[in-house]
Amino acid sequence: MVFYRIKLLSVPKVKYAQHVDLSKYRNRFNHAKDYLEFTVVEKGDIFFKYEDRVDVAKPGMFFPIVSDMACDTYANGRQVHNIVGVKVKYEFEKYSSKDLTDEQLKDIEENIRENTVILVPYIVELNDDYSYVVNSIASIVRTHGLQGSGDEILCVSKWFGLASYLTKITMRMLVSERAGFSPMAYKYVEEAKRYIKRNINRKILIEEVAENVGISINYLQKLFKLLTDETVVSYINSKKMQIAAEYMIKNNTGAQEAAEYVGIDDSSYFCRLFKKYYGFNIREYRIQKG
Repeated sequence: MVFYRIKLLSVPKVKYAQHVDLSKYRNRFNHAKDYLEFTVVEKGDIFFKYEDRVDVAKPGMFFPIVSDMACDTYANGRQVHNIVGVKVKYEFEKYSSKDLTDEQLKDIEENIRENTVILVPYIVELNDDYSYVVNSIASIVRTHGLQGSGDEILCVSKWFGLASYLTKITMRMLVSERAGFSPMAYKYVEEAKRYIKRNINRKILIEEVAENVGISINYLQKLFKLLTDETVVSYINSKKMQIAAEYMIKNNTGAQEAAEYVGIDDSSYFCRLFKKYYGFNIREYRIQKG
């Protein structure tokens, strides 16, 4: 994995935040000074043509634009992505995880504890982090479109939240790579995810997930936290919110029906969870989705 360690030297200012849907896409980046851009691809591949190689970001992947990048970007056909760009002074270092020394990792971990840097992966598959990152950018897009006196501050606050989450994703990937988890450990977590997906329409207990996977509750919770950076309960709830949101929009239903659809009896609790995971209430979510 390739990633950036970025030290911000000024307060970011959100310059643009958009949901982009284009029949043709072509752009050029040439060492854009004092600009930092985060993008998640929704549909269509984006290609990065450098002098010596071509990289590609596929649907479900994240990529940044950092000031060291000089390349042509393009898509063959329709391209849909979610993007937020800020103007900010910063310093950065670029690393490859396979070449990272223990001393460098220790230094990075210390920087993170001191809140002096953010970590940003180059081009990575977001997997289960996809919905959170996309929704974070969507929330910034919505706030950026407002004109109130405090909205610019709120925009920056949400951007810092996104940057913090990207830092956690990057550290999780680094830790899992360097810890050398066995293929079986990943298999346990993936099987747990599949079980949760199959049973998302009812109440799910950690005990039954562990029993289905064939390991102890404590071991499942330990593996899940290390390899996904979230608890089993948090993962279950986030999946329920994702399914419920899709169900409400597709079927034009209310909170009570959506809650029951994902196995939650208490609609008030469901509404609180929804706002926690999406950053806005159900009515605001419907407006945002048009």
